[in-house]
Parts: sequence; structure tokens; C-alpha cells
Amino acid sequence: VSGGITTTAGAQLIIQNNGYTPTIGDVFNLIDWAGISLTFNTGSAIRTGNEGGTDVTLFELGGNYRWDTSLLNSNGLLLVVGVNSIVIPEPSRALLLLLGLLSLGLRRRRK
Repeated sequence: VSGGITTTAGAQLIIQNNGYTPTIGDVFNLIDWAGISLTFNTGSAIRTGNEGGTDVTLFELGGNYRWDTSLLNSNGLLLVVGVNSIVIPEPSRALLLLLGLLSLGLRRRRK
């Protein structure tokens, strides 16, 4: 499409599988725009596919593969990530960081 796209409320973006085999790191540049005028309800940022209640219908990748929709509204990108590539900070690291910041704050208050 060259030029503008007009959508109505409730418009759907549907991605269908035509024999695609997922690989971690695959990037799909679905929409390339100069000025953002579209906003899709993508649901959660990391999805398995086949979830309902969103404006973006994705097929299920299967296995340990997930869709990353966090860049769809800003850059028009869909990414394929693995379950193990999703980073969740360990509670012990967060506690150590908090204690370090508190000790710096207390040290500054004494002077």
C-alpha cells in the first residue's frame, strides 16, 4: 500500500501460517509507516498465538516459541522469541540492588 490506510473500530490484523517454521530471532516487518496513525490492541507483549480478545490474531507457533508483539505499535514489528529468552530478574539480585542503594542513601545522609 502506498499512501494512507484507514481502519474502522474493531479492525483485525490476521497473521496466517502458510508453512512457516519458527526460528528464534525471526523478525517480521508488517507495517512500515512514516507517521503512526494505527494502534492495535495486541494483548500481552509475549503471546503463544490463538489468544482471543485482541486486534491481532496470531497462529500458534508451538514448542518453546512465542510471539513478541511489544514493537508492533511503535515500529510495526513482530518477533519470534523462545521461552528461555524471556528474562525474569532473580529476587536475590533485586534485593542486593535495593540494599546497595539504601546503604548509599544512608551514607549520604550522615554527612
